[in-house]
Amino acid sequence: MARRGPAILAILAPLVRPVLLWALLLIATPGLARGQDVGADETARCADFGLDDAEVTTRLHDIRARIEHHEPDMRHWLTAFAVLHGALLGGELVLGFTASSDGPRNEAILGAISSGLGLATLLVSFPPLIGAGGTLDAIPEATPEERVAKLVRAERLLRQSADAVSFVRGPVASLLSTGYVIVMASLLATVFQRTTGAYVLAAGGVVLGQGRLLLHPDGIMHEWRRYRFQHADAGCAPTLSVATAAIAWQLMPTAMPGGAGLGFSLTF
Repeated sequence: MARRGPAILAILAPLVRPVLLWALLLIATPGLARGQDVGADETARCADFGLDDAEVTTRLHDIRARIEHHEPDMRHWLTAFAVLHGALLGGELVLGFTASSDGPRNEAILGAISSGLGLATLLVSFPPLIGAGGTLDAIPEATPEERVAKLVRAERLLRQSADAVSFVRGPVASLLSTGYVIVMASLLATVFQRTTGAYVLAAGGVVLGQGRLLLHPDGIMHEWRRYRFQHADAGCAPTLSVATAAIAWQLMPTAMPGGAGLGFSLTF
């Protein structure tokens, strides 16, 4: 029986791009959703940020301890699911190459694509918590100014780690994961007429996808909430003076070797 691998890939190619864009949007959403509104209330809240060097030092040690406590759990979670997705990808590829007919081969190809995308999204959306401890240790803190700057960075890392967990444990990520599995299973059932394989893919994909989200460690998210409750100026910077960008341009007559000319002036 003729092999139809290239034909299958031709059918799946139009689906790969929107799925990847969907995954990238899923990854970028937490960062795009955040914003800072610096107004009178914010200025008052952050007025005394970093003035007490002893408190800055204490808070640095506090944040470092919180990160050190939860970073291993996140690392273990990432490693476990990376190995699981990789093993599934390798197994599906072996089944696809050794299949004796088109039906099992089609199931293996779709399973490999699903596992590969699962591994790719896991690695691309790398948890900010992993490596945060080493990043903080590398930042100098010899002077009060350096300690304040380090505290700003430490709070930012703590917040970013919490935001990433909050999104993963939220409803949007769960719906996107389930929707992707349903699309792949429907494709297997309708295009390749592999109904049983579609049910297996759907059940296994939902269990794996939702399990990956539900087992995502959420301790650092609660740490950020507790930290914000303890420190009213959490997330502030040393100064809140915001320069208003003003760009002005004008055309003016100017002298040139060959006579009068027109000059362009830009100020900002």
